[in-house]
Amino acid sequence: MTESFDVAIIGGGPAGCATALSLRISFPQLSVLVLEAGDYSAHRAGEILPPAANSLLRHLGVLNALDDALDGVQAIASCAVASAWGDQQLEENHYLFSAIGGGWHLNRNLFDQMLAQQCEERGVDLLRNTMLRGAWRDDRGWLLETKDATFSARFVVDATGRAAAFARMQGARLQFHDRLTSYTRFITGSNVHATETLIEAAPQGWWYTAPVPGGRRVVSYMTDADIGRDAGLPSTHVWSELLDQTEHVRSAVGGGVATQDCMVRAAATSHLDCVHGEGWLATGDASAAYDPLAAQGITKALRNGILASYAVADILLGREAEAADRYTSILDNQFASYRRAHRKYFAQERRFPSSLFWSRRQVNSLVEGAA
Repeated sequence: MTESFDVAIIGGGPAGCATALSLRISFPQLSVLVLEAGDYSAHRAGEILPPAANSLLRHLGVLNALDDALDGVQAIASCAVASAWGDQQLEENHYLFSAIGGGWHLNRNLFDQMLAQQCEERGVDLLRNTMLRGAWRDDRGWLLETKDATFSARFVVDATGRAAAFARMQGARLQFHDRLTSYTRFITGSNVHATETLIEAAPQGWWYTAPVPGGRRVVSYMTDADIGRDAGLPSTHVWSELLDQTEHVRSAVGGGVATQDCMVRAAATSHLDCVHGEGWLATGDASAAYDPLAAQGITKALRNGILASYAVADILLGREAEAADRYTSILDNQFASYRRAHRKYFAQERRFPSSLFWSRRQVNSLVEGAA
């Protein structure tokens, strides 16, 4: 027997959960299914919850529930961002002087899991370890096939992250603006009591580190995939040598010991050439993915998930053209604003004139691609 829903969301990360929660809050008459391919145990990138996310979590009705867990075990208060960018000296931006308060360094897996639990408590059917295998559309909506069952839905939301898996199944194409890749390790025994996020530019990329719950520190090197490959990454020896060439990140890591092998993740700026089609739309990183330097990952996912919920409801209520155009316009404006800020920030770093990594960004070259 095929179980039917008004809305099926593919992906149970922050964007997918925000869409589901917002639908249940504002449009409780709509039934919602979330298909999550994992069980929230595998590493998920993005450990920073900036202050701007607080109002979105409050809007979704989950801030108080999450506050109960932010006790130093699942999160660490974040008071500042310190960066050596354009100059070797650190410049600090303290949240203490922000009207919207401080942020958090998260155990990202537990954060996503808590959002999923909140969805379930609000009446969302959320299935873990359930990967979409196929999708077909007829005059009644969608048939969605998984390994163990088939579901029907009037509308589908793609919240599959950078893969944009469902949108690409419908013919949408990803456009890539760079080749940025992260090479990440977790370190124990380092200076985890330094609660600021630390960013340091390097000759062929940039470094990021921050404390995370459990007495660990996340350390990531960001460079283009071809540059990393030519340097010998993800070799532990090469990664450690590059770390030794830093000043501030090396000091923060101190004599820490890596707890696992280097994790390699795509971190490029990308966007879909079409964020909606007949009976579907994309949200979160599936619609557009930003450079981690922007520190907008979770915030953008929550915000755009909420926007997606309004667009979906409007479409199901018969205002399809207006809702889809408005949603597309908002996302296009967001992406254009991000691109301007991104170019402006990278233009500040002029210490590496012979660097391929920096020249690619400072002449605003565009690496277009499709997947």
